Amino acid sequence: MQLAKRTRFKSGVLAANNTHYVFQLTEQRKTTIQNYKQVFHLFSIPPQYLPDQTRVNFKKIIQKFKNLTRIRGEVDKLINNNHFDFYSGLISDLLQEVSVLHAMVTNQEKNNMVSSLIYALGLEEYAAIERGLLYGALHQQHSSDSRGSLILMGVINHVARQQAELARYYNVASPKHANLMFKTIQDKKVQEYHEYESKISIATRLRSDKVPIRTITFKSDNNNTPALNPILALQSPTELIDPELWWESATYRLGLLHTVSSTIINDIITSEKLANKQVNIPLVLYTIFVLTVLIITILLSQVLKKRVVEQIKHIADVMKQSRKNKRNNQLLEISGQDEISVMANEFNQLMIERSANEEQLKLAAQVFVEAHDGIFITETDGTLINVNPAFSEITGYERGDVLGKNLSILNSQKQSKQFYDDIWESVVARGYWKGEVWNCKKNGELYAELLTISSLKDNSGKTLHYMGLFADITQIKNQHHTLEQMAHYDALTSLPNRTLFIDRFNQSVAHADRSKNSLAVCFIDLDNFKPINDNYGHSVGDKILIEVANRIKSNLRTGDTVSRQGGDEFALLLSNINTFSDCEDILKRIYHSLKQPFILEHNTYHLTASTGVTLYPNDHSDLDTLIRHADQAMYQIKLSGGNGYHLFNKEKDQQIIKKRHKLNAIVNAIKNDEFVLYYHQK
Repeated sequence: MQLAKRTRFKSGVLAANNTHYVFQLTEQRKTTIQNYKQVFHLFSIPPQYLPDQTRVNFKKIIQKFKNLTRIRGEVDKLINNNHFDFYSGLISDLLQEVSVLHAMVTNQEKNNMVSSLIYALGLEEYAAIERGLLYGALHQQHSSDSRGSLILMGVINHVARQQAELARYYNVASPKHANLMFKTIQDKKVQEYHEYESKISIATRLRSDKVPIRTITFKSDNNNTPALNPILALQSPTELIDPELWWESATYRLGLLHTVSSTIINDIITSEKLANKQVNIPLVLYTIFVLTVLIITILLSQVLKKRVVEQIKHIADVMKQSRKNKRNNQLLEISGQDEISVMANEFNQLMIERSANEEQLKLAAQVFVEAHDGIFITETDGTLINVNPAFSEITGYERGDVLGKNLSILNSQKQSKQFYDDIWESVVARGYWKGEVWNCKKNGELYAELLTISSLKDNSGKTLHYMGLFADITQIKNQHHTLEQMAHYDALTSLPNRTLFIDRFNQSVAHADRSKNSLAVCFIDLDNFKPINDNYGHSVGDKILIEVANRIKSNLRTGDTVSRQGGDEFALLLSNINTFSDCEDILKRIYHSLKQPFILEHNTYHLTASTGVTLYPNDHSDLDTLIRHADQAMYQIKLSGGNGYHLFNKEKDQQIIKKRHKLNAIVNAIKNDEFVLYYHQK
C-alpha cells in the first residue's frame, strides 16, 4: 500500500511539478523504506516450508527492491512509462505473492475475498496513477514539447489496465462485493469520469495520427459535458478547466474505490474473528479435557507412588542392603497377587538361586584351595593363568613363579616330543587326556604324576581354557617297582626269578617260531659252592653268588636272560641260536669269567661250574621239560668231574629213562620180595 501511495505522488510530481507533491513524495518514500526493512528478512531468507516457486519469486522481488534507487533517479529526471510500469509490476508481484500465501492457510471463500481485495487495490492503484498523469496533462496544455504526448499515452495505458483489473475483480468477488463495485462504477460523477476517459482515448489516437483538431472535436462527440473541455485544451491555449478541480473529481472516484477495498478488508477481519470464535470453543473444551486428564493423572501418580514406587524403593533398599552386607538369604515379604508381588517373588527366587550359586562357587573355590592334588588352568596356548597351593607343594614352584609361563616349564625331557603331541591331539579330539607323566620339580628332581587334562568350553563348544588335575605318584611308582622286583626278581642277585624267566621263555619261543631260529636253555650249577658256604658263612656265600650273577650277566648279549633258580643254580635263555657252536661261544666267555678268582675280605675263592644245554626246537618241549633235559645234561658233566658243559642227547635220554625204569623195577621187586633164586648149571 505504501509503495502504491508513493507511485501516486510521483505521478503528480512529474506531471504538475508541484512542491506540495514533492514533499508528500519524500515522506512517502521514507515510509516505504521503513516498511521494506521490516519485511526484508522474510524476502531475503524465505522459510523452507514455502513452495519452491514462492521462494524464487521472493528473491526476484528483493532484486526489484534493490533497483528502486536507480528507478527513482530516472523517474525524477523524466517521465517514462516504463518506470511507472516497473512500480506497477512490483506492486502486482507483491499482491500476487500475498494471494499465494493466503491461499495456503485459508479456505476457498476467504481466498476469494482476498483476491477481490487484491484486484480492488490494483484498480485503485492504476486509477491513482491515471489521476496523477492526467493532472499533469492539464498543467502541460500550454506546452509544445513531447512531454504532453507521453503523459497522454500513460493515461491511456492505465485506463486499459483499470478495465482489465475490474474484469478480474468481478470474476472472483462475492455478490455483495460485486454489487458494491457496480454501484461505485454507476455513480454519476464516476460516469462522467469514464466518459472523459473514452474521449481522451479517441483524441489522443487521432492526434497521434495528425488528424486536424476540428475533426478530433467532431469525432469526440462535441457537447457541453465536462469531458469535452480537456479535448478542447489540446487545440486552444486557453485554460478551460482548472487542474485542481479535475484532481478533486479524480480523488472522489479514488475515494469510492477505496471504500470498496475497505469494505472487503472489514469483511475479511469479521470472517477471521468468527472463525477464531468457532475455533476457540473446541479449544476451550480441549483445554478443560486436558486439565481434567492432568488432574486424574496426578491423583493416579500419587496412588501409584504409594503402591508401586514405594514398594519398588523398598525392594531396591533390600537389594542394596543385601549387597552391602553380603547376605543373599535376605528375602522379601510377599503379599498379594499383583505385579509388585510377582516381582518380589521373582526377586526372592533370584536371591535363593544366587545364594545357591555362591555356595557352589565357595565350595568350588574351597576344593580348588584345599585339594591335595595339583590343579592348574591354562590358556589355549598352554600359558598358566592359575594354580592351587597343592601345585606349588608338589612342584616346588610358587604361584608367582609360573603365572604367565608355559606349562612346558615342568618338562623333564623323559618323554619324547611325539608323546606330548599325542597328548594334545587327544585333548583336542576327545576333550580330555589321562595318563602318567614324568615331570621335573623346581629343584630338578623328577617325579611321576597321574595327570588328567580337560577342555573348558563355552555354551557354543568353543574351547576357552584347559584344566589339569594331577597327583604325585612317585611313591606309588617306587612301591610298584619294589613289588615288581619282589615278584619277578631274585632278592639277592636282582636277577629275574623263575616267574619272570617263564614269561621271557614264552616270548623267546614265540620269537624263535617267527624267525625260524633256535633257542638254547642252559642250566648252570656251581661246583664246590657248598663247602664255601659252610666254611665261610652265608654272607660270604651270598656275596659270591652276587658276583657270579654279575659276571654271567656281563657276558650275555642283549635279549638274553639269566635267572637264579635257587641256591647256586642259574638258568640261561639264549635267543637267535643257529647252531650249538653259537651257544658254546657264550658259555666259553662265561666260564672264562668264572675261573677268575673271587677276592672277598682279603680272601681268595675259586669256583667252577657245570652246565647242561638243550636246544629248541630240536628239543620241542615245554619249559619244565627243557629245564629237566638241561639238568640231565648238567648231571652228566657232574658225573664226569664238573667244570664243563654238555648238550642234551635225546637218544641217551631214552636209554637213561629205560635204565631208571629197570632200576626202579628192581627196587620195587626187592621191596615186594618178588625175586626167586634159581640154580643154573654150567
